[in-house]
Amino acid sequence: MVIEKGTHKIIVLVSMALFVTSSALAGDSEYESSRNKKENERNKEYHYVSLTGTKYKYDLSKPQDRIKYEVDPDAQMKDAVNPRVQIDRGFWQYGGGSE
Repeated sequence: MVIEKGTHKIIVLVSMALFVTSSALAGDSEYESSRNKKENERNKEYHYVSLTGTKYKYDLSKPQDRIKYEVDPDAQMKDAVNPRVQIDRGFWQYGGGSE
């Protein structure tokens, strides 16, 4: 097989383009994986979901979660400023440490 002079340049350019494209796609895959990992960690932290869709760290109907909530001032502050917490409590949904 004989390769013409101009064909060699085209092969090199196409190879470079494929390399750049595959590298970019691999980078996106790593980003998605990192993003999914963070989302999974967040779902583990906020495991109680009320009827309004508010996610909470603690299920205050469980005694062990209630104790953890009482010593978590950050969670209590979030609940104090989140209006959905009062709505949830009106529907007998007792979560603590809203997202």
